[in-house]
Amino acid sequence: MAGKTVWVACKLPSGLHLDAADADTIPGVVPEDGKRVTLNGTNSQYQGPEGSKILMPGSHGYGKTEVDADFFNDWMARHKDFPAVKNGLIFALPSEGEVEKEAKSRAGVANGSEAVNPEKPAPGVTKAEK
Repeated sequence: MAGKTVWVACKLPSGLHLDAADADTIPGVVPEDGKRVTLNGTNSQYQGPEGSKILMPGSHGYGKTEVDADFFNDWMARHKDFPAVKNGLIFALPSEGEVEKEAKSRAGVANGSEAVNPEKPAPGVTKAEK
């Protein structure tokens, strides 16, 4: 990857496609310039292209992907109010080590798709009797 890069951490289960496109682009359609980066997420289980890696199980649930810094900074500027950004599910730092340390500090951040603990169900939900 040419130029300056950042490591992006993503705690969305399936990751996320980041498109370098105008707001008028139809969601789900790759922009004409073809600039799309796919972030690995919590459930990404592979070594992806261009240095992408998943934080291994026990590494706080964030996938990580190396991304061109200018591309990501532009995307963040346009999506600063995206709930996953505002809630700490997507963040970036200059090095892989820094991302891993920050992921550890954010281990308790929930993405809303965690497994339900049957011994402690959600408020207002009671465990069924056998």
